[in-house]
Amino acid sequence: MHLERVHVSDDAERQLGFSQAVKVGETLWVSGAVSWDENLNPLHVGDMVGQMRQIYGALGELLKRFDRGMDAIVKETVFATDLDLALKNTEVRRDFFPDDKFPASTWVEVKRLAHPDLLLEVEIVAQL
Repeated sequence: MHLERVHVSDDAERQLGFSQAVKVGETLWVSGAVSWDENLNPLHVGDMVGQMRQIYGALGELLKRFDRGMDAIVKETVFATDLDLALKNTEVRRDFFPDDKFPASTWVEVKRLAHPDLLLEVEIVAQL
């Protein structure tokens, strides 16, 4: 089976040693997406809703590269530094998953993410 690496931010991927996404057959495996810019500076510091919007928007843009929408996501894993706050704001996701067509999801609270100002990280598996 052919494995294709899909690069989103070459500098970040090189610096941290990962591929943002890997396509195997018709499945896209996406590393945890966070709310930061191309220089690894956190965006929407202290703002869970802002970080959620940034992350799901970026995931949507990535899927557009394959002519797919958010409905292609079959599984997501959400890592939050404050699970209660994340769950309180899950309504934001409805803007990205029309008609409540949510993927299978696992939500986990973690002590910290790659940068202390990051509140949320979302990894997905999408069927292309």
